[in-house]
Amino acid sequence: MELVVSSLDGNESPRPDGFNLNFFIRLRNMLKADIEIMFEQFYTPANLLKIFS
Repeated sequence: MELVVSSLDGNESPRPDGFNLNFFIRLRNMLKADIEIMFEQFYTPANLLKIFS
């Protein structure tokens, strides 16, 4: 993941919230654990109730 992030332009922001990639790069040590958990939860298949499947 760090290889991909380091290859991107840090001055661009995908949304108008003001947080560009440089913000996340500077705070990556503080945010790394939370971001990894977010990706793990996103890509982990959920156990849906039988009524939904």
